[in-house]
Amino acid sequence: VSADAGVCEASGVLLGSATTTDNCPGETVGNDAPAVFPVGSTTVTYTVTDASGNTATCTQTVTVTDDELPTITCPSDQDISANAGCEFVMPDFRPTTTVGDNCTLVGDLTIDQSPDSMTTQSGTQVVTMTVTDEAGNTAECTFTLTVVDNAAPSITDCPSDTTIVLTAGCDYMLADFTVVPTVDDNCTAAGALVISQSPSIDSLLTGHGTVVPVTLTVTDANGNSSTCTFSVTLDDTTNPTITCPTDIPVGVDTGECFATVTWTEPAGVDACGIVSTVRTGAAPGSEFSVGTTTITYTTTDVAGNTAECSFDIVVSDDELPTITCPSDQDISANAGCE
Repeated sequence: VSADAGVCEASGVLLGSATTTDNCPGETVGNDAPAVFPVGSTTVTYTVTDASGNTATCTQTVTVTDDELPTITCPSDQDISANAGCEFVMPDFRPTTTVGDNCTLVGDLTIDQSPDSMTTQSGTQVVTMTVTDEAGNTAECTFTLTVVDNAAPSITDCPSDTTIVLTAGCDYMLADFTVVPTVDDNCTAAGALVISQSPSIDSLLTGHGTVVPVTLTVTDANGNSSTCTFSVTLDDTTNPTITCPTDIPVGVDTGECFATVTWTEPAGVDACGIVSTVRTGAAPGSEFSVGTTTITYTTTDVAGNTAECSFDIVVSDDELPTITCPSDQDISANAGCE
């Protein structure tokens, strides 16, 4: 017979009846059967007694089997972090698996795990826990172990800080630096890693002396990322331009030995900006002596680059001098009539 549910014994076992005979009527039959039979074999002895007190016995074996499955409760589904090789060592989940049995003590139950503990695994794994009681009954449960990549990719060989020469328009279109660094990851192949740049490729940068931090970010397939940063410094090496008036030829002011000369002063031009334009020589509206006077303008941009131009003011004296002769007069001849 089978043990009662949840216990390690059987009750209410139907034994049947012993068959007896005797030469004289009046015999009685009894047995020593317990009310409850434990798991295993129990011998029941039947005794028949006749009216004269004579006895005879026979035996019956009652076998109670434990065919009730043990109970088992697995750990819940859980995540596990991948190592540097995108693998993990399977933990031992036996201590966190709950088991029980109607007959076998918990400490005597056998718990097996597949895949076994301390084995190297990769990817998502379904773990099966199996409990076996002393009667050989088994039960199992499963749970899912999901590998999670929490490791950030590596990024090395970031570009060094660099100085970039601006165009004549005082700008620079940011180059693609994403091909420079070396990247690697434990789970994502190098070719599948995404490298982004900020400011983005082809961003227009302007201004002499501007220092722009450029950040490169590598992101793996699981969203983990790492960054490196370097600086781009903008340098203006283009000279400014300045255009002077053409040479100015001029005559002296009436009655004077100089000329008052005026002109429109030139201004320097530079895409990055002009700091100053300095004149060497007299200012417009000044009096210039007869002869040639050179006026020079020097302009300087924000980067210290310079340019200059010059022109001549040529003052000529084209005013006629004045002259007044003596009045008409008589003069006496000498002895020679001269």
